Amino acid sequence: MHRVLVDDGHGAELYLADAHPNGAGLVEWGERNWSTLLEGCVRGTGDASRMGRLIRDELARAGREPWRSPDILLRGFRNRQVHGLLDWRLGLDLLATLFDESFRPGLDDVLAGDASAPSAWELHARELVSQYAAAFPGCRPLQCERLSGWQEGVDMTVVVHPLWAGYAGPNNAVELATQWAARQGARSVRLVDSFNLSRRMVWVRGN
Repeated sequence: MHRVLVDDGHGAELYLADAHPNGAGLVEWGERNWSTLLEGCVRGTGDASRMGRLIRDELARAGREPWRSPDILLRGFRNRQVHGLLDWRLGLDLLATLFDESFRPGLDDVLAGDASAPSAWELHARELVSQYAAAFPGCRPLQCERLSGWQEGVDMTVVVHPLWAGYAGPNNAVELATQWAARQGARSVRLVDSFNLSRRMVWVRGN
């Protein structure tokens, strides 16, 4: 399955392959039912989206029963070398972005029932900042509304969602990040995405 997603001259290519016997025809089925599959994964609705609803329900259960999470279950397979690139929550946000152009990854939570509560990504970002501060003394952890970050002298770093653009837009909180840094008196502000921060913290520090 191959799709080219284009918007205002910017786009991405999506490839799904069903070449191996264990594919069981799921990619071909997904191509025929792409819209309803997305609707099932994102909203849990749709007449023909039973598979999407099952995926969504399983991910919701993973939050209550950590042993069921995709990250743990996938460790039994032989393709472990790519497991560091897998992030099921990020994947779900990507599906929601494909399904609804108004979806705000990281700010809107696909699985949350309470829109007023912090999203799973916001809680994840807070934890990453705490880990970073513990690993590298001298930085001051900070939190503002829906964002987390740290300050070292007059330089400030803000954790952002991997699907956000590098500039302010309606579906991200980049403008909020720059305003927050200005209020802190920061001379410069760095945007560090949570994907890299969670997987290669020392690399983030070095760069």
